[in-house]
Amino acid sequence: YGFNSSYQFNDVGMPANNRTAFAWYLMYKTIDNCNTALSIKGDSEKLRQSQGQALVLRAFCYLHLHRFYRFCGKKICLHY
Repeated sequence: YGFNSSYQFNDVGMPANNRTAFAWYLMYKTIDNCNTALSIKGDSEKLRQSQGQALVLRAFCYLHLHRFYRFCGKKICLHY
């Protein structure tokens, strides 16, 4: 139905209880990479464009983490 690419990480052979840890790791590794890109000094148009994209991607990762791990009262609600 067109969703096969959404399940491509099943090939890693990760048990179901580690999927949450993998999602956490993937988001924070992406955020770390974005921070590295943002720390580069320079003033070229290409660099500013790349850093703008890094800002958007970092914000998207934080939004995804917030939506995935948000609190619902006294417990964590895991929403996919």
